[in-house]
Amino acid sequence: MPNGCPPPWAFVTAGSARGLVSRGRHTRSGWFVGGAGLFLDRLVLASFARALSVNGVNGFEQTVDGPRAAAVLAAIQGGSLAAPLPDVPRSIYTVRPGSWNSSSRQAGVGVERALGPEMTASLNLLLVKGHRLARTVNVNLLSPVVLTSDNAASLGVADPTSQQIGRPVFGPGRRDPAFGDVFELQPAASSTYHGVTATVNRRLAHEIEWSASYTWSRTTDTASDFDEQPENPYAPDAETAASRYDQRHKLVASALFDLPIGEEEDRKPGEMPGMWVRAFSNIELATIVSLGSGLPVNPTTGFDDNRSHAFPFSSRPLGSARNSLRLPATANLDLRLLKFLTMAPHGRLDLVIEVFNVLNRTNVTVVNPVFGSATLPRAGFGQPIEAAAPRQLQFSVDFEF
Repeated sequence: MPNGCPPPWAFVTAGSARGLVSRGRHTRSGWFVGGAGLFLDRLVLASFARALSVNGVNGFEQTVDGPRAAAVLAAIQGGSLAAPLPDVPRSIYTVRPGSWNSSSRQAGVGVERALGPEMTASLNLLLVKGHRLARTVNVNLLSPVVLTSDNAASLGVADPTSQQIGRPVFGPGRRDPAFGDVFELQPAASSTYHGVTATVNRRLAHEIEWSASYTWSRTTDTASDFDEQPENPYAPDAETAASRYDQRHKLVASALFDLPIGEEEDRKPGEMPGMWVRAFSNIELATIVSLGSGLPVNPTTGFDDNRSHAFPFSSRPLGSARNSLRLPATANLDLRLLKFLTMAPHGRLDLVIEVFNVLNRTNVTVVNPVFGSATLPRAGFGQPIEAAAPRQLQFSVDFEF
């Protein structure tokens, strides 16, 4: 994906387009361009997998809570049930019937200007609105009730935690008592992307070429993927927050150098290059540097405190917004060194050394999102638990003919 494009969920990959408008105007030293369009979304086949396999005919699920769950687990000793639980309603996945018209409306403007015979600069603004995007909702829940010490037992909560008191909780009753949970795939989510990208390019000249691009963007949505569920299906607007793809700042710079050694125009006709010239000629050095702010992380209590059965998206800590945690910023430097040897009559042999994460920086990819069931967070909450690959070296030999 080109740098500066919004993340996939905000961009909504176009399956077809209509009403596309684009205009450009040339000035003496640059271009001004603008465009707008409506893009229809493709439906991801993976989003229908559960509805095909856990639809009540091909399969189903059963969910039990509290002491009953502990008793079932003890009885099967962590194994599998030999037969369905006779007194537990079956839960299924389904798809909302009717037309699905997921789409994105996009508008962008940009200007590009020459800064000299070998350099250009551009500035681009992109706005994207995603409509009727897929997400999953438990449509069989009755309206929630704010849990208190007095009504906890009636809601099926035998020993409420401090994270449950004062929280809207769904009781054991269902709209259709024949089923436990009905997880319906719906075209009900939305997203918004705003992005500004500034780029400077220098074309290859005098053995050097480079490019630098900075993007500021903001992405919000009500669900970042088709299997994400709202904490409270009766308050879907409360899910509006930063998307899991919301990266506010990103800087990418790359350069390509040709070592000016052994150039044919520097030799006299018929002159053979010396050993050192042959060793250090035909060498290219490429580098890329990327810096980015941290992506959002959704904090959870680690428990289904509101009894919505929206696994694995368990309840958020009281007072915490969706995706309100952030990963640390990332920084990475990669290098590629290539030397090519000409092979008669028309071949070329490339000897390549590549170094990834040259500085061996620890770029955190996952933090512990589990707050816990108490008023104060558990030890380790928000702390790094996974990181990207450390420094790596790769050697390769390529033959072109």
